[in-house]
Amino acid sequence: MTTSGQPVTRISIALVAAFCLATAALLLPTPAAQAADVGCGAAEIAGAVFRDYNADGVAGATEPGQPGLTVTAFDTAGAVVSATVTDAVGAWSLTVGDGATVRVEVTGLPNHLQPGPGGPGSLTTVFTTIQGSVASCNLDVGVANPGEYCQANPDLVSSCFIEGPSTGITDAALVRFANTSGYAYQPGDSPLDPAFSGGPGLPPATEPAHDSPAPAYPATIAEVGSTFGVAHERATGDVFVASFLKRHAGFGSTDSPGTIYRIDGASGVVSPFVEVPGTGANPHPNATTNFFFDNNSFDLIGGLGLGDLDISDDDQTLYTVNLLTKSLVAIPIDTPLVQTSYAIPTGACAVAADARPFGLGVHDGIVYIGVTCSGETNQLQSDMSIHVLTFDGATINPVPVLNAPIDPAAYPHPGFTAWNPWFGWANKPASIDPDPGIDTTVVPQAWLTDLDFDGDDMILGIRDRTGDQFGSELGGVDPTETNTTDIYRGQGFGDILRACGSPAAGWTLEAAATCGAVTTSGAGNSGPGGGEYYFEDHYLDAEDIAAGGIAQIPGQTSVATVVWDPIFIPGFYNDGGFIWLDNATGARTQAYRVFDTDGDSSPTFAKSNGLGDLHAVCDAAPIEIGNYVWLDSDADGVQDPDEPPIESVTVELFDSVSGALVATTATDAAGHYYFGEADGVLPETGYELRLSGAALAGLGLTVQDSPSGSDINDSDGGTLAGGSPGLVITTGPSGANDHSFDFGFVATYDLALRLTVDPSHVGPAAPGSDVPFVIEVFNQGGAIASSVEISNYVQPGFTFDPAKNPAWTSGAIPTTTLPGALAASASTSVSIILTVDPGFGGSVLTNHAEISSDDGADIDSIPDAIQGNDPVIDDEINDPGVLDEDDHDIASVSVGAVASIGDRVWFDTNQDGIQDAGETGVAGVTVVLSLPDLTPVASTSTDTNGNYVFENLAPGDYKLSFTIPPGYTISPINAGGDDLADSDVDPATGMTAVTTLDPSEIDISWDLGMYLPTPTGSISGGIAFNDTDGDGTQDLGEQPVPGVTVNLIDAGTGDVVATTTTAADGSYGFGNLAPGTYVIVPVAPAGGTIISPAGGQSAPITVQPGVGSAGVDIAIAGDILPATGFNSDVIFNLAMVLLIIGSAMVIVTGRTRSRLRVAHSAPQNSLA
Repeated sequence: MTTSGQPVTRISIALVAAFCLATAALLLPTPAAQAADVGCGAAEIAGAVFRDYNADGVAGATEPGQPGLTVTAFDTAGAVVSATVTDAVGAWSLTVGDGATVRVEVTGLPNHLQPGPGGPGSLTTVFTTIQGSVASCNLDVGVANPGEYCQANPDLVSSCFIEGPSTGITDAALVRFANTSGYAYQPGDSPLDPAFSGGPGLPPATEPAHDSPAPAYPATIAEVGSTFGVAHERATGDVFVASFLKRHAGFGSTDSPGTIYRIDGASGVVSPFVEVPGTGANPHPNATTNFFFDNNSFDLIGGLGLGDLDISDDDQTLYTVNLLTKSLVAIPIDTPLVQTSYAIPTGACAVAADARPFGLGVHDGIVYIGVTCSGETNQLQSDMSIHVLTFDGATINPVPVLNAPIDPAAYPHPGFTAWNPWFGWANKPASIDPDPGIDTTVVPQAWLTDLDFDGDDMILGIRDRTGDQFGSELGGVDPTETNTTDIYRGQGFGDILRACGSPAAGWTLEAAATCGAVTTSGAGNSGPGGGEYYFEDHYLDAEDIAAGGIAQIPGQTSVATVVWDPIFIPGFYNDGGFIWLDNATGARTQAYRVFDTDGDSSPTFAKSNGLGDLHAVCDAAPIEIGNYVWLDSDADGVQDPDEPPIESVTVELFDSVSGALVATTATDAAGHYYFGEADGVLPETGYELRLSGAALAGLGLTVQDSPSGSDINDSDGGTLAGGSPGLVITTGPSGANDHSFDFGFVATYDLALRLTVDPSHVGPAAPGSDVPFVIEVFNQGGAIASSVEISNYVQPGFTFDPAKNPAWTSGAIPTTTLPGALAASASTSVSIILTVDPGFGGSVLTNHAEISSDDGADIDSIPDAIQGNDPVIDDEINDPGVLDEDDHDIASVSVGAVASIGDRVWFDTNQDGIQDAGETGVAGVTVVLSLPDLTPVASTSTDTNGNYVFENLAPGDYKLSFTIPPGYTISPINAGGDDLADSDVDPATGMTAVTTLDPSEIDISWDLGMYLPTPTGSISGGIAFNDTDGDGTQDLGEQPVPGVTVNLIDAGTGDVVATTTTAADGSYGFGNLAPGTYVIVPVAPAGGTIISPAGGQSAPITVQPGVGSAGVDIAIAGDILPATGFNSDVIFNLAMVLLIIGSAMVIVTGRTRSRLRVAHSAPQNSLA
C-alpha cells in the first residue's frame, strides 16, 4: 500500500520482533525514601508506620513512611499512657515508663488506606509490647493503598500511532510488554553522547537486547485507532484506552473522537466501552480520502476529543478530560452511561482561554489534573505555564497545588529552540519552512499530558504538541496546497519533570537539577532553573526526547517514560520505545525499543510522537484477614496488655455458602493467625471462622463486642450454629485487609440457677406461715466454679428472718456464698425460708433469686445483684451459649385456700362453637394462666384428650390464653347457651375473659373450640330489569330495577341461605358462601311479574371454594318504575351513544335496537 506516492511500512502483529519491544525497571534501593528507623530512649517505645506497596509485610527501601496517623499506648487498666502522631517520615515514639506493658493502637487511617498485611517486619494496627524488650524500639506497622499495589514485574501498556485512516488496518494500536523487558544498563555503560562528554555511548552489540522480548499487541488500529490515555481495572484485568486527536491518524471503529474502548482482560475482545458526548466533530478526512494533508486537524490538536485516562483507587470510576468543554468526566465502570462532568477552573492561566487541561493522575483518593497555559491567545511566552489542580470526588479546587512557568527565562527548553506559545497554521512560526523539500520541524509547544507519583513526589510528563500537529514526512495544512513534495518532518521534544512535596505541604518543581534534598548530575543542563533532574532523557545531540507518557510503579526506583530513539547507539534513529530513569540519580537505567522505522517513510510517526500514554498493568491487591486469640483474664472483652495470647488454637476458614473448608491455620506464639490470598481468600466473599483445639479446653468465649472497647481491640467471637466458637464474616474489596477478627477466651463455666418451692410445702401458704424455697446451682461447663454468691430479692409480702437463715447475710438483699468450689458438671443446692406477712391479703407471692458474683465469667449470664435488668428470667438449664440469664429464676406460692380452673380444647368440626358428639380433643395446645395484667402465673399443655387443668391456685382473678396451631381459627364464643359445652375464648385475642376463683372453687368450664376454615365462594353478575316487551331479554332502553328482593336457596335442603335486594343499577350478589348448590328465587315487586328466570327460580348454581359463580338476570314485566316521560320503545338514531354503566362501557353506533350487555363489578353486599 502507498499513501500519496510514499512507500509505506506497517507495524504488523505478525512481525512482532521487528516493530514492538519492551523495557524493565531495576529495583535499586533508595534509602532516603524508606520509612525512618527510630531509636528510643529510656522509658520509651518507638517505631514507624510505612507504606507497604508490595504487600510483603516488610518495610522496603523505597517504601516511605506515612505521616499523620495517631499512635496511642494504653495501660493494663485501659487508660491512655501516651499518644502521638507519626511525623513526616512516619516515625513515632512514646514515653510509657520503664518495663511497662502497653497495648498500642494505630488509628486515624484516611479512607484510601487499609492496614497492611502482617509480616516479619510489620505489626498490625493493634499490638502489645513491653518497654525495654528487644523489639520495643522497632515497632513498625504497614499500611497500604490498594490502588497502589503492584506485583514485582507487571506488564506495561502503551498506545502506538499509524499514519492514515484506521479502516481495515491490522497494525498494532497498543503494545504490552513485561516490565523486565529490554536492555538493563550495566556498571560502566555510558549513555552520554560523545558530542557532550566524549563518552563512547553503547556498543552496537547491545541492540538485540533492546528489542527483546517481543511485546504483545492487545488491539489493532482498525479496532481502536488513534488513542492516548490508558487505564486498567485491576479486578477484571480490563484495559481501557481513550480516543485521541492526532493529525494524520484516524479514529477507531466508531470514527469518533469521544470513544473509550475496552480490551477484555479475560477474552481479549476489543469493543467500544462508552461514548463521552460533546467532544466535537471528527475533523479527519473520511476513510477513503488521503490523510496526507488532514488540513482540519492541525489547529484542533489539544482542543478536541479526549485527554488522558485514569482510574480511581477503588477500581470503580474512570476519569478522562473532555478537551472541547475543558471538563473532567467521571464515568462509573458499572454504569458508564451515567457520567458526571466537572468544569475545570481556568483561573490559574494569565488568559483563561489559554487553559488546556489534559493530563491526569490518581494518588491516595485524589484526582490530579494537569493544565497547560498555552500562551496562544496573545502569542506570549510569558503567558505560558503549567499547573496541577485537585479533585476530591465532588469538587475541583481552583487553587493549584503546583504552579510552574515554562517561559524561556524560567524553563529554557533543552531542544533546539525555546518553548513556543501554542499556534495554528495561520500564526505558525516563521521557522516552519513552506518551500518544497523536507522541512524538519522543531518548534516545541509544551503540553502537560501525564502525571504520576513516586511516594508523594509528583512526576510530570511533558509532550510536545508539535509532534501531534506534524507527521513524519507528510504534508502541510494550506487548503490550497496539493504539492506532495512540500514535506514536513515533525519532531516532538518533550520532557519529564519532578516536583517534590506532599499533599500537606504542596509541591515545588525541580530547579537546577535539584528536587527536595536531592541534586542529580543534570545541573547546568537546559531545564527548569538551568538544570535537569532526569538528565539522561536524550539521544546524541538531541536533549529531551520524551513524549509525555510516564509510568511509576509504586516502590520501584525508576520511572518509565515514552521516548523516540531509545537506543543510545549512533545511527539508531527514528525509532520508538521507552527508557527508565532512576528517581534518585536521574540517570538512565534501562531502554526498550518497540518500533524501528528504518528510515522516514513508514506509517509510524518516528520522532513525531509515535507513542502515547504508558500504564502499568498491576494486579488487584491481595487481601488478608485474621488477627488475635487471647486469654481475657478480667473477662471485660477488651485486649489488655497484660493478658496472654493463646498459642496453637486451630482456626478453620469455611465458605459460608457452600460450607466447604477453604484453609486451616493455627495461632502463633503471639496468638496471631492470618488467612491470605495464598490460602484462597477472595474479596467480597462470605466466610465462617471456626476455632477449636486442645488449647481451648476449659475456656469459653468472653463478652462479644464489648462496649468498653472498639472493633480493633474487642472480642468478636460468638457461638456458631454448630456450637463451636467462631464468626461469620464477609471480606471487603481487594486490598481491604481486616485484622479485627479477634477472639477472647476466659476460664469459664456455665452456671444456671433454679428456684422452686420446697416440695415439703403443699398448698397455699397461710398469712404468717413460713415458705421454704430450694435454690439449685448447676455448673454446666468444663471448669471449676468458685466464690459463687447468690442473692435473694425479698418481695413485698415476704419477710426475711436471719435467725431462720443462718447461712445468709442480712440486709435489703440477703446473700449467701456456696461452700467451696463447684466442680465441672456438678450441682448443689441451698435453702432459704421466707415468712408470709400476717397481714398479707393477696393470693400469690413470688420469690426471686440470682447468682450475683463468681470468680470467672459465665458464658451465657452476667452475674449481678440487680433484679430488674434481665430481659429473660428462666432457668434454661442445659442451654449454653445464649445470653439467656439462666442464673436468675423465680418461684411463686399461693396464699390462702386453693382453687382450680381448666377444661378442654376440641376440634369444632362443624364450626358452630358447640362441643358435639364425635368432635375430638386437641393435644399439645399451650395454655397460659395469667393475672388480669397478663403477668404469667403458670403454663401447661393439653393432654391426649385435649384436657388441661391448673390446680392449687390462690383465689383471685385470672384469665387464660391459648396458642393454637397455625392455620386454625377459634370457634364462635359463647354459642348455644350451655357454658359447659361452648367455646369461651375470644377469637380476636385468643384469651378468655377475666374470671374470679373463690377459695376452694373448682371451675372446669373453660373450653376452646378450633377449626380449619373452609374456603368460600360467591355469586355475582346478575341484574334485575323492567322487561317492557316481556321477551325475557334486556333490550336497549329497558331500565334496571332497584330494591327487588332476591333469596338464595340451598338446593339440597330448600332452606333460605341469604337474602339481598338489588342495588340502584339493578345488580345483586351473594358472598362468603359455603361450597354447594344453590338456586336464586326473586320476589316480584308490586305490580310486576317475574318473566325470567322461568318459573320464578334459577337453574341450580354450583359454588366452589374460592371461585366466583355467575348469577342470573331477573326480567320483571309490568309498570313497576316511576314515570319519567321517556318511552323505552323509542329507537335511538344516533351517530354515537356512550353508555357508562358501573364499571362497564358500551359504544352503540348507527340505527339499532339490541340487547345491552353490561359487565358488573363484584357484589356490593357481603352476607355472613
